[in-house]
Amino acid sequence: AIGEIAKQIEAKNELIYQTKEVTNNYVDNIANYEYYRNIVKELETNLDSMDKTLSKYHRDQIELINTNIANLWQCTYKSDDIKCIEIKTEQILDNKNNLSKTNFNYRVVFYNRQGQEMEMKGRSSMGQKVLAAIIIRIALAQAFGSNCGILALDEPTTNLDRSNIKGLAQFLSNLIEQQKDNGNFQLIVITHDDEFIKMFRKYTDSFY
Repeated sequence: AIGEIAKQIEAKNELIYQTKEVTNNYVDNIANYEYYRNIVKELETNLDSMDKTLSKYHRDQIELINTNIANLWQCTYKSDDIKCIEIKTEQILDNKNNLSKTNFNYRVVFYNRQGQEMEMKGRSSMGQKVLAAIIIRIALAQAFGSNCGILALDEPTTNLDRSNIKGLAQFLSNLIEQQKDNGNFQLIVITHDDEFIKMFRKYTDSFY
């Protein structure tokens, strides 16, 4: 009988030990869960703040780029059917939680004589598109590539009429004048248009 009682006491002690072990494991798991939950929450807050900061930086840079584009277009484009061109952006949102993401869709628009905004795609000539492409790239370089002084143009006068070719040559001449004191500017032009080269012969003592 004494042996049986001892076994029962031993079994109860084992049960108590196991219960304490389970309780301790439960407490440890709860503590780990709360620890990682707080980490995730803090990371989400930081990521959201960084995302908003990048979005603001993007808006500021797009505004700067569009200002540069407007100035370049005014001094280059010689017709009056398009007042200016502009890059429009549309921010892509996460459909699950509607948080802003640093992904964007881009499109180029122009404003006609009446100031109406119109899509450039499908409504502008090839020459206008060529000139817009050059101007946008220069504006991007001015905004993001302050230490990069190389501008390479491959057949830039393709599909341009003579007045806009002259405007492009004058613009490039002005650009050379503006950059000549920087010490790191180089213009490379690949072209078959001899008249275009002659329009800024002042800067082409020799050419291939």
